[in-house]
Amino acid sequence: MEQTVRDARGRSLPLAERLGHGAEGVVNRVKDSRLAVKRLFRRDADPGQATALESRLRAVARMPIEDLPIARPMVMLAEPDLGFVMELVDDMVPLERQMLAPYEVELVPWYLATGGLRRRLRILARIATTLATLHTRGMAYGDPSPGNVLVSEPTDQDQIWLVDPDNLAVESDGSRPAVYTPGYGAPELVNRGGRISTLSDAFAFAVMAHHTLFAVHPFIGDEIEEGPVEWEEAAHAYRVPWIDHAEDHSNVSTGGLPGRNRLVTRTVTRYFRSTFEEGLLEPRRRPSCADWAMALWQAGDAMIACGSCPGQRFATRACPWCGASSGSDLVCRIWLHAGPDVFSLDRAERSGDPDRVVGVRGWDIPAGELVAIDRGRPFVLTGRHGEIRPAAPDRPLSTVSWDGDNRIQVRNVGARPVLLVSGDRNVQRRLWPEQDAEVELRPEVPPWRLCFTSDPLSPHRQVTFDLIESTGTVR
Repeated sequence: MEQTVRDARGRSLPLAERLGHGAEGVVNRVKDSRLAVKRLFRRDADPGQATALESRLRAVARMPIEDLPIARPMVMLAEPDLGFVMELVDDMVPLERQMLAPYEVELVPWYLATGGLRRRLRILARIATTLATLHTRGMAYGDPSPGNVLVSEPTDQDQIWLVDPDNLAVESDGSRPAVYTPGYGAPELVNRGGRISTLSDAFAFAVMAHHTLFAVHPFIGDEIEEGPVEWEEAAHAYRVPWIDHAEDHSNVSTGGLPGRNRLVTRTVTRYFRSTFEEGLLEPRRRPSCADWAMALWQAGDAMIACGSCPGQRFATRACPWCGASSGSDLVCRIWLHAGPDVFSLDRAERSGDPDRVVGVRGWDIPAGELVAIDRGRPFVLTGRHGEIRPAAPDRPLSTVSWDGDNRIQVRNVGARPVLLVSGDRNVQRRLWPEQDAEVELRPEVPPWRLCFTSDPLSPHRQVTFDLIESTGTVR
């Protein structure tokens, strides 16, 4: 029988499938619409629950989140239901579907068929970026958990939509009680009655990231998985070490994906350890969501499709799924060009020779970022790669295409001109919007570079293109 609720405006809303659940209630799609309904669990001993929810939703409506992928509350539900209606995006499914394979299928084939490691890294990077942006605006999300996150259903996409807006709070608001999903709440919330904060968000995100990347909860070891429910409750209260603890091996897990540490970068591995060991009881020692965002974007960008199996691997390394390597990989290294020193530029300008001014070199500082290019699949360099302070990190700037030989195609898809400069700096090509160029990569000469500027003397970001032989090792 179809279940129906009514909103405060009298509209009848037929409920479709459940999209997620959190600490306070469940979220259902509204049939044949772009709406969803969150129904809260009623607390009989709290007659003011509805008034408090309405007050919270009014506060959320005033928060600066219009540019973020967070559902906005629209209208309260009518009695006897307690909850609200919110906007929804098409073709989204719960993040939980990216965590655990259905019982009837094998884990690794299912994992690769649902987007593999690269897609999960990018989904998590988007979540971390959204949380970090909230944090810079003085807000905490409150209950980051897989039941409160929707992701693109098509496996070639990685968009997100957060559906728990009623728990958003200004971090300095100490009057709000902590709300968390069991298994994801930070220790200071679970055990010490603390208040939500950016650091409790960061802990919950780390648990969610671990579960999504490796298909295993970081505190559910083998014995707890097979033991009574009380043991799981102890794990959710962090009375046991995490499954990959550096010294305490009493809660190891053989579940999830094999070889967890070789599937991600050393930075991501270090961040898990910092969160679940030093940061377990000392929140300020945890990586922030901004730290996580940077590490996850960089890890996802450094991955390419394996040519021998459905999986992905890190550039210049063998595939962790099948052991194959490609011989050579095309990688883009990102640099910050800090501009020339004042004295060299002054001497060149006083010489009256414009070629000498252009030839003045500045300081190229490695940004520590690497982008790997798939054969036959253009990679889009965005504001995140090419701008020092990107106002729109996802805005396309240039595409790089490579078919596996020693030539690459670069196309300017942004709104401003860019420069292609040869490694010896003897050749400069200005690419106007929608203009492209082909360059040849030769190992005996310095690599070509793409400068995201029309003025080579100004501070800007740039990428260099290198063909690198694979080592044939997994890590």
